Amino acid sequence: MGLLSQGTPLPFEQSQKYSSLVHHHGRIQLLQMFKSNQNRNNSPFLWGDEVEYFLLFFDNKDYNNRNASLSIDSDYILDELQNSDKTTQSLDVSFHPEYGRFMLEATPGNPYNGSVFSDFLYVEKNMISRRNIILDFLNNRNIPGYKNSNKDVYPLTLTSFPRLGCSNFTFPQSSNHLDKSTDAAKSLFVNNKVINRHPRFATLTKNIRNRRGSKVSINIPLFIDQHTNSSTIDQSITNRLIYFEDNEHLLGAAKPNHIYMDAMVFGMGCSCLQITMQAPNLSRSRYLYDSLAPLTPIMLSLSAAAPVFRGFLSNQDVRWNVISMAVDDRTPIERGVNPLDSNHKPSGGINGLQINNLIRIQKSRYDSIDQYLGGSPNFKSLYNDINSEKDSSTFNYLIQNGFDHQLSSHFAHLFIRDPISLFSEKIKQDDSIDTDHFENIQSTNWQTLRFKPPSTVTTEDDFSKSPGWRVEFRPMEIQITDFENAAYSVFMILVARAILKYKPNFYIPISSIDANMKLAHNVNSALNEKFYFRKDLTFENLTFDQMETTNGSKNINKQLLNGYVNQKTKETDSNGNGIHKANGNTINGNGICKANGIFKANGNGICKTNGNALNGNKNFSHIQQKYSVNEIVNGSKSFIGLIPFVKRFLNEEFAQEMNSKLEKDLANKERIFMYLLLIEKRASGEIPTIASYIRNFILTHKDYKKDSVVSETINYDLCMRAKSITQLDNEEILNGFFGLDITQFLLRSKI
Repeated sequence: MGLLSQGTPLPFEQSQKYSSLVHHHGRIQLLQMFKSNQNRNNSPFLWGDEVEYFLLFFDNKDYNNRNASLSIDSDYILDELQNSDKTTQSLDVSFHPEYGRFMLEATPGNPYNGSVFSDFLYVEKNMISRRNIILDFLNNRNIPGYKNSNKDVYPLTLTSFPRLGCSNFTFPQSSNHLDKSTDAAKSLFVNNKVINRHPRFATLTKNIRNRRGSKVSINIPLFIDQHTNSSTIDQSITNRLIYFEDNEHLLGAAKPNHIYMDAMVFGMGCSCLQITMQAPNLSRSRYLYDSLAPLTPIMLSLSAAAPVFRGFLSNQDVRWNVISMAVDDRTPIERGVNPLDSNHKPSGGINGLQINNLIRIQKSRYDSIDQYLGGSPNFKSLYNDINSEKDSSTFNYLIQNGFDHQLSSHFAHLFIRDPISLFSEKIKQDDSIDTDHFENIQSTNWQTLRFKPPSTVTTEDDFSKSPGWRVEFRPMEIQITDFENAAYSVFMILVARAILKYKPNFYIPISSIDANMKLAHNVNSALNEKFYFRKDLTFENLTFDQMETTNGSKNINKQLLNGYVNQKTKETDSNGNGIHKANGNTINGNGICKANGIFKANGNGICKTNGNALNGNKNFSHIQQKYSVNEIVNGSKSFIGLIPFVKRFLNEEFAQEMNSKLEKDLANKERIFMYLLLIEKRASGEIPTIASYIRNFILTHKDYKKDSVVSETINYDLCMRAKSITQLDNEEILNGFFGLDITQFLLRSKI
């Protein structure tokens, strides 16, 4: 979870004194990072994933009082996992802390190579290994409180724990609302025992609340059923008189017909699946960032897995806006609202501490991106069509030192945020080698995409020893099984590699991506909504006619189930020289691009093409229209689709593996295409998203009272179902979750 330094974290009223210093030195460090890496080229396409786990206790000692709860006293195993040579060396796994004391994060010990076919197959093996390692450490240690009893602990990959903040939601119990150990969040529902023990996390929680001038206020629309107690403020909110903030829910913080939550853990206690990929150089990383931006809401919708919060069924399917509200440290002035009452200072801060240079800020620091990086000749400044706030000092400094307008705007927007987690030992730094002040700003801007420049290096010989220009893809929700998480990860990497190979134009206005993000939250949005996407996906190295020669997905999948793949495709006349078609006109993909800064990538500066330009027309109907997720992913008669795009790439880039008739290679190909089949079927609705599956499980549960409440018993059965699905041990359950084809594959092809 971002920068995790060792040291003494400063409270907000002290860290605020160093805000200007952090910004000043952060800019210098950023410039040094770029200068020392400006000649970094031809980096291999390396990548990695991050999977987050809940440690769940299952208490089934009493059948009538079954409960699944979050373990908050098993976190000690993280030290053992991190210090074990076995995990990082022989088993190639690395473990990391997360916000919740009940959470673990795991990554591969070494990056995968996106140019090696076998590495795509290794992803799932590595994910299975991570979960098994956690289980091994749990089951072979003396776990306080449950050894030799009927309680059990298991690492589940759920996006949100359904009853977080309810009674008995932790083991040992910690939810007594009169417990005064709630000072970090001052929450009515949780206390400090759910927060990671590292001092950064509690301080971060306090600082967000103190800067904001009130507790965070999370309101998620409640699903209204036949017997739902609606039209009033949630009656389950218990009144308390410990802190000044205890009455905020009565002053407007809680909305009628919404699920109200008041602490950072409700958002940062969710789990997700994140992918980080390394591009060859700065120019390609900017283009990759831009190309992935329109896919962020699509993949959020397709991975939807969070329909329940604080024990209530919600009227949305994903966790994104929950986290956005959970870390929203904007003051009332910055949010453009009135404070809750006259005692809550409009400026925010503790005891009236003033925050300098307050401006209206449209979004939380955890939200969708605000602008493209402009890394392509296809980029037009009009696509950045929302008013993105900028720190003028940062913008001017970067412009004066050779950054182009788009890069300067990107980083200047990040620098509008105050540092909210500053360590006293990290205040004085050597800007020629240190990067902590920049990372302080960078790591607390949590957006759908993160552009990650390389750390400062002293010589070019260090290029091979440190990560290069990277893009982090952040919107996806965690899936229940390792198979699913591998499938979504591999799919996104294949999309990214295909983007770099064929160079499509995916640009649509940023405002359309924002609109899509809102739609992605809706119930079953993958089936019910239509999203803005570019109509004419012009490719620099591929034409639509060539795309149509790729085997259709249905044909490929039918053949795979019979044990082989027909790899025959028609001959094409692609010359790969950068010529592509747009609106019927041939355009030289290079254009005439002048860029006089050391960091100005191709496509910035003055770019001329002989194709049609937007000419200042802000009506984007000629470049975009609304498509279903099924059309975007699987394609249609008039739209290419991401799956055929990826299959074309596989057939060309890995021709030897695709054409092999060896039994092992056929099995490997089948697994890759089963990954794609999962994505296809989720997009088409043939199998449900996890959110739809969970929602249906609750609505049809024998104990559900049509009141939107997810009881302890329902929650226990739901978590047990998720555990069974994870273990792939019940064919009937798997058929309802995956469908027949994928279930049969998984049962006969276990790793």
